[in-house]
Amino acid sequence: MRDAVQPPRLGNALCGDAELVVIEADESDGTIALYEPTVSVLTNISLDHKPMAELESLFGMFCARARDAVVVNRLCERSMVLTQGVKRRVTFGVDCEGADVHAADVVLLPDGVRCVVNGQSCRLRVPGRHNVANAVAAIAACGVLGVSARDGAEALGDFRGICRRLEVVGKAQGVTVIDDFAHNPDKIAASLATLKAQPGRVLSVFQPHGFGPTRFLMDGLISAFVNGMDADDLVIMSEIFYAGGTAQKDISSGDLIAQIARAGRRAEYIERREDIVARLAAEARDGDRVVVMGARDDSLTVFARDILSQIESRAR
Repeated sequence: MRDAVQPPRLGNALCGDAELVVIEADESDGTIALYEPTVSVLTNISLDHKPMAELESLFGMFCARARDAVVVNRLCERSMVLTQGVKRRVTFGVDCEGADVHAADVVLLPDGVRCVVNGQSCRLRVPGRHNVANAVAAIAACGVLGVSARDGAEALGDFRGICRRLEVVGKAQGVTVIDDFAHNPDKIAASLATLKAQPGRVLSVFQPHGFGPTRFLMDGLISAFVNGMDADDLVIMSEIFYAGGTAQKDISSGDLIAQIARAGRRAEYIERREDIVARLAAEARDGDRVVVMGARDDSLTVFARDILSQIESRAR
């Protein structure tokens, strides 16, 4: 009998004895079309990185190369159309009884979710309906490999999330500070919906990245905040994060903020981080959630900690 030793972590991989490799892949560099997976999982297709026609081509090749099965979100119309011709398709969904693997009776909790997956009780330690969808997709993929829904749900009960996915940095003066990787419209909408499922204001700090990507996604980013915020919530944006290279700098975070404010939401453009920290320290009150959102800039986590530290210092 083998000792129960935690497998070593190498980068983003969890290494064990099984001859399995699980990869979280996206369309950003196009290499997804070169994979030859045993099981392809297609969670959704939405505008990000590339035009829609190119996205559909890439994901179509990714699914066509699956050896055993394609696991696909039944609630994503584009994904369903794209996978009509695959040799085996397993569908998943949330509140979608027509899916092969589906979650029902979803109860959103402050520290996770409770639901029922194909008749099996499931308790997740990560919040949000989007994480229910992710969990059901994982259970469906494991099912293709012979893992029961019961065993899959039980294993997911021990999963407590990963860095920068609605990660709680800490609490001070009744204010919770959260670090989050949300950077495109769908991810921002999912994070805001998760936070707004619980009482309290949401004070968001969003740093767009890349002038081209911000221009490409501008309408969706504005819509995500306008539709995801209540009247007393607040969004603050610093300037667009510039990662180098040739860029046409003809757009600013201030352009997004102006349109969000025009739609009746509290929105402020503050260029310097130290001024954002001071603004939030003055604004935040008991019951608020402060969430720092953005990608590519590794200093955002430090920024979130600075906000927490400043809020803590109010009591000194």
